[in-house]
Amino acid sequence: MIPDPLPTPSQLFELFHSGTINREELHEAMHVHQQDIIDEMEEDYQNPLSAYIERLRNRRTAHRLAARHSEALIRGIFAALSEAPNFPPARFLWNAWHWDVPLDCFIRTKRKPVFRILRLETKDQQTARIIVTYGHKNSDQETRENFTLERDWRGHFTIKTRG
Repeated sequence: MIPDPLPTPSQLFELFHSGTINREELHEAMHVHQQDIIDEMEEDYQNPLSAYIERLRNRRTAHRLAARHSEALIRGIFAALSEAPNFPPARFLWNAWHWDVPLDCFIRTKRKPVFRILRLETKDQQTARIIVTYGHKNSDQETRENFTLERDWRGHFTIKTRG
């Protein structure tokens, strides 16, 4: 049985390798991820101007984040967030360590469901505090969360506190 919310592809493969889900369940869940991507592509095709404007917004945000903190640090933080349990934006962040995927692909400023970074503070590249908002565009339907992350012995960020 596939847990709810739908795990990220990397989490699905971990579940499959541990024997928690079988091959058919893995394929079914991966099909859901595939259909989400196809639906967004069709939406972009139907309204190319709004897709272009969203892409420009996301690029500007990603460029500013990378200029302030470094792209490697941002990717490390996104990768750690993708492992957070019951964190809906993880479905967009799971491949943050793939350097061939542009950084702006992980940010969703206006497109539903949104994922925005409200504040990011880093201390000596070892700890980070990030405040994110995600959910629907309307502020009353958005969820706001604070994360404190620290690097482990391998140099990867791990979530220390969440609230």
